[in-house]
Amino acid sequence: MPTSGDMTHYQAPTKGDIIPPSLGHHKEWIHACKTGAPTLCNFDYSGAMIENNLLALVAYRVGKRLEWDAANLRAVNCPEAEQYIRKTYRAGWTLNG
Repeated sequence: MPTSGDMTHYQAPTKGDIIPPSLGHHKEWIHACKTGAPTLCNFDYSGAMIENNLLALVAYRVGKRLEWDAANLRAVNCPEAEQYIRKTYRAGWTLNG
């Protein structure tokens, strides 16, 4: 198994795997509005990235690797992770979803 500093197995990303340079936040937004094209970091991309980042924090807090059920938003092997994934709201306050 390669060590963390061993780059002999590294494969450079292909052109299709690289996010192209942004036009700039405002120009990119205007371009998306005018053409219907998605922005470079649209929700399909950024939502999945943030979900993974936040799950890494949950795994760190519970101190174990999570087996994530994305369809049901549950860590199937770690019930103690639930406290970081769901919030108990005060009586009378809910999120519609």
